[in-house]
Amino acid sequence: MSELEPAPEIPQLSQELSLMAAADQAAREKLADDNGPEDAFAELDRQNMTRMKVIVAELGWPTIPMVGKDGAFDAWLLVQQADTEPEFQAQCLELMRACDAEDVPRRLMGFLDDRVRVADGKPQLYGTQFLEGAYGKPEPCPIEDPEKLDERREAIGLGPFEEYRRQVEGG
Repeated sequence: MSELEPAPEIPQLSQELSLMAAADQAAREKLADDNGPEDAFAELDRQNMTRMKVIVAELGWPTIPMVGKDGAFDAWLLVQQADTEPEFQAQCLELMRACDAEDVPRRLMGFLDDRVRVADGKPQLYGTQFLEGAYGKPEPCPIEDPEKLDERREAIGLGPFEEYRRQVEGG
């Protein structure tokens, strides 16, 4: 938190979200490194989503004023990766959309919007979601109106798609 950023209204929730996100990332890294144990990872995911559902039911979407920039990012990260809970992801996206623009980073909303659209079998708007394609190379999921993709990305604070594609591809 910078000196210019006010203290979160709910600092204990900010800390809890930080711990949850750190545990999530550590489990994902371990799973990627040694391909296991997937059942322990699934249990952590279930615990995190159970807690996130309580948080959202009690408080609505955890905004920057509530939990600070880091806490808001951590809440988004947990929901963004909750692919076993597409209805909850969609619910959170709607809650995020209802918030003031300065309270929820629009770029994060774009990532979640794409995730929800892809889960629904719809083309994504911002080109943030990739799947493994031929020869293991990441390929973007279908994109709606690709001619206006960079315009949409810029409007929510994302850089050009081709730069992002190179990052995803590891280059």
